[in-house]
Amino acid sequence: MSTDLSQIIINLFSFNAILFAIMILAITIFGVVVGGMGLLEGYVYTTGNARFSTRQASFSGAIMKLAIGSAAAIGAIIFYQIAGTFSVGTDATAKNVLDFAQNGSISGSYCEQFRYSVTLIWMIIGTVALFNAARTAYRKSNGEMITWGQPILYLLAGVGCYFVNAITMMGANTTGLNMGIENMCKAFGMVGAG
Repeated sequence: MSTDLSQIIINLFSFNAILFAIMILAITIFGVVVGGMGLLEGYVYTTGNARFSTRQASFSGAIMKLAIGSAAAIGAIIFYQIAGTFSVGTDATAKNVLDFAQNGSISGSYCEQFRYSVTLIWMIIGTVALFNAARTAYRKSNGEMITWGQPILYLLAGVGCYFVNAITMMGANTTGLNMGIENMCKAFGMVGAG
């Protein structure tokens, strides 16, 4: 039974790799749109010509939109393109996940494939959190009564999901407990599955 579940998780890798690429593309498009809105708001603020806007333009709103748009558009695609060339948090599993996700295939031992699939699922969750950070910061730039704590928490959660292997390793070393994705292989009976 556990082997069937682990095989399902491994088989999801190709679908999740495509989903991950689509999410990165969506964040990039979101960044371009928000950056364009920042340019428009800057134009409305400097010229006073409000025919293209339904609300009061502000200098801080324009700058925030440009910063959010730039970070979302450029940051997402650059990270996705070069992430496979460096080790994310000195974690070879995360590096290999991004390499394999870009190629659309997975290789290695059965346990490694399982670890790659689980790590990619965490990266997808992290990407959703990073998108929510950008979206919440955008709402703040429109003058909504949102504290800066919300986008910052989303940002920290997203980064934490990308570094889930390193975080669990630190937790295991600190507490002395045997936890982490490697131990999931043992839990699913994949030790020696090669």
